[in-house]
Amino acid sequence: MATNIISTPGDLSGPKNNQGYSIDLKALDGLWNLLDSVGNFFANPFKKAGEAQKAAEGVVDKQITDLGSWYKKEAGKSYLDTEAVQSALGQLRSSLAQTFQTQGNQLRSGGGTAEAALAGRTNAAENYSNTVNKIVGYQTDRKDQLARDYQYRMQNWQNAKMALLQQKAQNWMNVGSQLVGLPFDVIEGLAPLLPLLA
Repeated sequence: MATNIISTPGDLSGPKNNQGYSIDLKALDGLWNLLDSVGNFFANPFKKAGEAQKAAEGVVDKQITDLGSWYKKEAGKSYLDTEAVQSALGQLRSSLAQTFQTQGNQLRSGGGTAEAALAGRTNAAENYSNTVNKIVGYQTDRKDQLARDYQYRMQNWQNAKMALLQQKAQNWMNVGSQLVGLPFDVIEGLAPLLPLLA
């Protein structure tokens, strides 16, 4: 019956007798270093992929946070405080003041009656009031549009995040299935060497 004898690092003399072989531990150490280097070589892409995945998730998370901040800021802002509305209201006030002044000048110059001037001022004031009410109504429309924009953009970023997470899960499934088969692949690869070790 043949027996295998494992030598110690100081005993690298090869076969002990005709019954067994000694295994050179320096050779095993070299094989281990080779396998370690190969493992690191193959692990590096996984590390790089993980870093890229984490960076991509960070970008998406930042965009989601920034979008939330933008929405809070815009939703809290009164539409009446925007430059466009302030400009329009300024022009409207100026037009109203000019209308009042023109009617007052006509009345003083004898070109109109007090009743006509009052009716003109009332009409101008009603137009001003109606326009301001429309602008206030636009604020509701603006908030609705802002909410739709926010929801649409948030959905896009959440879809991007979900795609990243699904890819990450798929990658782990692939790694897992490869790890399950790895021992069998190693045994299959070492099978031709087994007769040499016997």
